[in-house]
Amino acid sequence: MDGKKLLLGIIVAVFAYEILEHVIVPLLFRWKMRSRSPLTGLESLVGKTAQVANWADGTGTVLVEGERWKAESAARISPGDRVRITAARSLTLTVVPLDDKVTL
Repeated sequence: MDGKKLLLGIIVAVFAYEILEHVIVPLLFRWKMRSRSPLTGLESLVGKTAQVANWADGTGTVLVEGERWKAESAARISPGDRVRITAARSLTLTVVPLDDKVTL
C-alpha cells in the first residue's frame, strides 16, 4: 500500500512540474515580454532619431545608427535636419522633423 502512494505522489509531482515548466512559465514570460519594443529588425528603428543626408521632393536618405535608409515625409525637410522615424515599411522609413531648434 505504501508503494502505491509513493508512486502516485511521484506521478503527481512530475505532472505538476511539467505543467509548470511547459504551460505556466511560458505564459508568464510571454505576458512580461509583450510590452517591450522590438530590439532588432526594421521595427526597432521606429521612434529613433536620424539625420537627413539628402532630400528632394518628399523623399531622400537618412542616416540612422551609421546606416543610410530611404525615407519619405510629407513635411518640409532639408539636408542636415534631424528627424524622428514614425514608421518603417518595405525598407522605407517615414519621418517627421524634430523640433529641436531653440528660439530665443
